[in-house]
Amino acid sequence: MKKSICITLAKEFLKQQLYFSLLALSMCLFAFTAHAEVFKIAVVVNGKPITEYDVQAQLSLFAKALVTQTNGNIDPEELAQRKEAERPKIIEKMIEEQLLAEEISRVGMTVPDEQVELYIQRLREESNLLDDTFFIAELERMGHTLDEFKEKIRKDILRHKLVQAMVGSKVVVTDAEMEEAFQEVSKKMAAGMRCHLCVIMMNSENEADLAYRILQEGSEDFINVVAKYSVGPSPLQGGDIGFVPLYEMAPSWQTALQNVQPGEVTEPFPSEGKYIILKLVELAPLTSIDFPKEREKLFQKIQEQKMEELFDSYMNRLRETAVIEWK
Repeated sequence: MKKSICITLAKEFLKQQLYFSLLALSMCLFAFTAHAEVFKIAVVVNGKPITEYDVQAQLSLFAKALVTQTNGNIDPEELAQRKEAERPKIIEKMIEEQLLAEEISRVGMTVPDEQVELYIQRLREESNLLDDTFFIAELERMGHTLDEFKEKIRKDILRHKLVQAMVGSKVVVTDAEMEEAFQEVSKKMAAGMRCHLCVIMMNSENEADLAYRILQEGSEDFINVVAKYSVGPSPLQGGDIGFVPLYEMAPSWQTALQNVQPGEVTEPFPSEGKYIILKLVELAPLTSIDFPKEREKLFQKIQEQKMEELFDSYMNRLRETAVIEWK
């Protein structure tokens, strides 16, 4: 009797040991699979891999920015769909950055910290984000820490320096091009108006309708509605974008502002994948003082268009000579 009990207990012990061994094995296999998936190579650029981990890190930043911009009001399924749609764009961007990084390294370009700080200070002044608390909050809305933002700015400056070195010398804006563009704009400016605007920009029509209803009811003022719902510019400054010449606005903005008086807001309208509500703060005529500024803006615009075209050609040449292996 005792012998049979001992045999039974021994069998149970062996069964338990086997169970826990199989469980441990399955956990190891799961961990190995997850590890392998994380370090799976998405694409190899000139012998340097871009891993799935790298891609997922960028997608996480994209998702974090979306969640922040929508104040958390985004459906998980929609978030997953938008991440999936963004994936190929992110990989293409990473390939471009890899190719540019190789070129920057090849020519030995660097950017000192002081230049990065000066550039950020200028951006803050232009965006009216001189208050440190507002500035950090705005970075968090975009899904960046201060260090991450500095590194992004460093890369942007390096890219600009590379473009200037490689194609900038080939960009020539002629007097005839300037005169033609200036005459065209002058006709619009002569009898034109400029609008001081504040903007609420939202991702969905439902959000826009809710924001507009709140404004119409008067339960909250425009500044508070911007802070709560806007994913657009200057949310901590009431969405103020300053004066904008009417002729520079998109047709949908011009149409929305028709018959709107200073102090009033437009109804929500779609624009480039977003929904917009505009507040017209002030309406003023364009004056002669704007013309010199306009000439400089036109020069920069023509120059940037030409540089962009040359840069695209430059990147195409880099791609043609690069070895890109999709996995």
